[in-house]
Amino acid sequence: MKYHLLLIALLLNYHAAHTQTQFIISNGELKISDTTQIVLHNTQWVNNASFSAGESTVVVSGASTDAHSAIGGTSETAFYNLEMNKSANGSQLQQNIQIANELIMTSGNLDLNGDTCVLGTANGILINESETSRVTGITGGILQKTLDMDSPNSENPGNIGIAITSTENLGTTIIERAHSPQAVHGGNSVARFFQITPSNNTGLNATIEVFYFDAELNGNAEASLGLWRRDDAFWFNPASTDADATTNFVATDNINTFSTWTLAPRAPQLQARVLLQGPYDDNTTEMTDELRSSNLIPTGEPYAALGYDHPASGGNEKVNSTVLTTTGSDALVDWVFVELRDPANTNNVLAARSALIQKDGDIVDLDGKSPLSFPDVDPNQTAYIAVRHRNHLGIIAAGVSDLATTPIVLDFSVDPNLAVGSTAAMSDLGNGQYALFSGDFDGNGQIQNTDSNAQNATLGASGYLPGDSDLNGQVQNTDLQIKLTPNLGRGAQFSY
Repeated sequence: MKYHLLLIALLLNYHAAHTQTQFIISNGELKISDTTQIVLHNTQWVNNASFSAGESTVVVSGASTDAHSAIGGTSETAFYNLEMNKSANGSQLQQNIQIANELIMTSGNLDLNGDTCVLGTANGILINESETSRVTGITGGILQKTLDMDSPNSENPGNIGIAITSTENLGTTIIERAHSPQAVHGGNSVARFFQITPSNNTGLNATIEVFYFDAELNGNAEASLGLWRRDDAFWFNPASTDADATTNFVATDNINTFSTWTLAPRAPQLQARVLLQGPYDDNTTEMTDELRSSNLIPTGEPYAALGYDHPASGGNEKVNSTVLTTTGSDALVDWVFVELRDPANTNNVLAARSALIQKDGDIVDLDGKSPLSFPDVDPNQTAYIAVRHRNHLGIIAAGVSDLATTPIVLDFSVDPNLAVGSTAAMSDLGNGQYALFSGDFDGNGQIQNTDSNAQNATLGASGYLPGDSDLNGQVQNTDLQIKLTPNLGRGAQFSY
């Protein structure tokens, strides 16, 4: 049996006290078996029973308030097509919904209002979204699409605003879009973020393009926008590879794992290279990664527990264990500690972060490859940059860096004059490269007999230990005789 507009009209229930018309499915099942169009003109959809959509289209029209054009009820409605076509105002969800085919944005916004709109796995798609007719949700809610993604090429699942490219099979992938601004970089992001959850979330070598509307900028200048990624409770700012304020997108590549992504003003970024004398290998002219290959590098930063001060938002940084599987020159050697110091008083640390160091000396962020970013730091200032390690002498840059210059490039490995003290602060490796002096096992900025005594107490021990200056996972005589004794009496050229 076909249910046409005559039957639908009989289901309307008018409430004079609220000057609100409601389309109520109060019991049983309303079943549509063809392409019938149901027009909700200044009318609220209330599904308290069951609705079988067939291939119908429900159109939300009129000029009533979002609440008076709401979609709700005690039952979750599965629409075939749902069209927003308001002459004024919009509509809001008051219950979760599903869209099997098309969510059509003709005019007026659809406010998720804390609920979830699921686009069908097979054909569910968002159509004609624009600056004046879009899915919103400043107070919460999720627009969700699930799709099998095998070697996607600029694939925008459900047309919800994020294009994904990868040579890998991501498997069943859940993409969620939401609109509550995130607390990123000392303020708020744009009013849009994505959570990407693939079945396969390792070694993806992916690229993403994140799109946005001007109406979602949330007071941010487009020219300053960069991509931000959240791992656990920490946001960081991978380098953007492309951006366009006309077509409204920002892109980045070389992504090995997915998580939560948003757009916010770019943070100061540091692209620094530093070598550590202890694990340096003359034959390869790089450092060894034996801590990593022995699974000894902790996934959480070690410096807070050692008493290093983390002002601003630094501290408790963590990495996904998959970051530690990278091999070659980009393999990780250990954690390092990076500080921004006040030009007016270098004893004053403005901000500090734990970071990672690769075999070739690159200091990178928590994804193991991006330049190190400093969330919550004002880029409209200058700072001295200091680099420290838990059993090597630290260094501080000889000149101030403009934090608005992104990225700040400092290659200490080939130019000791970039550091205060030059070769008094760094070891000449004899091949045009320079490294931090090894042997400061107690981290006090001095290499002394007390360091030797502390190391003797742990000779023969294995693990992630301060006395292991060559970072091979063992405290041995070589750590004392080769990596510490020649450096006795040396000290850092700045105050810790």
